[in-house]
Amino acid sequence: MPIFKDILSFFLEKEYIEVTPSPSSRKSIRKRVLPKIKKPVFSKRARPRSKVKAAQKSIPKPKEPKEILAGEVTHFFAKIQVAVVKAKKDIAVGDQLHFKGSSVDFIQVVKSMQIDHKDVGKAKKGEEFGLKTKKLVRVTDSCFFV
Repeated sequence: MPIFKDILSFFLEKEYIEVTPSPSSRKSIRKRVLPKIKKPVFSKRARPRSKVKAAQKSIPKPKEPKEILAGEVTHFFAKIQVAVVKAKKDIAVGDQLHFKGSSVDFIQVVKSMQIDHKDVGKAKKGEEFGLKTKKLVRVTDSCFFV
C-alpha cells in the first residue's frame, strides 16, 4: 500500500484517497491532505549580454523608401482585367505603380490608360481612368509610385 500512496501522491500532489477495509465489510474512504511541496525558485539574476547581440542591435536597419500614394482602385472588371483608378496625383504612361491591398501586392508599369474610352498619356489629380492590370485587384486597393 505505501507504493500506491507514493504513486498517487505524485500525480495529485495535494491529496490522496486511502481505501481500507472496515470490520463491517464496507469500505471506508478516508481523505488525507498532504503538505504542499515547495518548488525550487530560480533566481533572476542579471546576465551580461553577449557581444554579438549588442553589436547586432547597434546596427541600424535600412529604411524602405516611403511610397507616394498615386491613386485608389474604385472598380474592377474581372473578365478583361481592367481597374478603374481614381488618381490622387498626376499619373502618366510609363510610370511604375505598386498595387497594394489585402490580397494583392505587385508592381506594374503603366502601358496604356483610357478616360471615357479614349487613350490618354496622362491623368490629372481627381480623374478616374482605366488601366489594364496583370493581376486581379480589389476595390479600395491602393496604388503607389515606385
